[in-house]
Amino acid sequence: MKKDHKSAFLSVAVIILAVIICSRVPASASPGDASDPLVSKSYVDGQFDLLRALIGNAQVNPGTGGSLERELAVAEVLAYIEAVYGETLRQIMAEPSYEEKNAFEIIQTKRGQTLIALAGAEVILRSGGAVAVSGENGFCDITAGADIQNGTAVKLNHLLLTPRSDGRGMRFTDDSFLMIKGGYYIVD
Repeated sequence: MKKDHKSAFLSVAVIILAVIICSRVPASASPGDASDPLVSKSYVDGQFDLLRALIGNAQVNPGTGGSLERELAVAEVLAYIEAVYGETLRQIMAEPSYEEKNAFEIIQTKRGQTLIALAGAEVILRSGGAVAVSGENGFCDITAGADIQNGTAVKLNHLLLTPRSDGRGMRFTDDSFLMIKGGYYIVD
């Protein structure tokens, strides 16, 4: 039985060391390149779940000897992981998820305000009223498959796209609600 505990502890230690060694990144690496790949929160959570499961499976029975040494060694490895990778892991956990970063923001505007959408912004007028502010090239109405010219009413629930930051947007003729994804500013 004593050998089982030693082999379980050795397995856990080898896996932890392999993870630590394999995850070492050179200081000159750029985030997202081959030497510093980006990983998702779910991947990191999965790795921690695996580590917890492995440590949990290496149960120690009282009176078999070596249990205190094993517990101290596991605690030492976990303290090392926290010391070396703790801040990085906290930053990863604090990052908004892909869904949060790419979600539409709900905005309420007042009559007379103007929304200027930046390059790549997607806008959907949900209620109220607005007219396009589009310059020479029009404001791209994806839903209708056409450009909305300057001063033309914006239809409710149509997806509008701003191809570049050149002053395109909408002036509100009523208090309105809209959804927007991407950069913008509102002028009174």
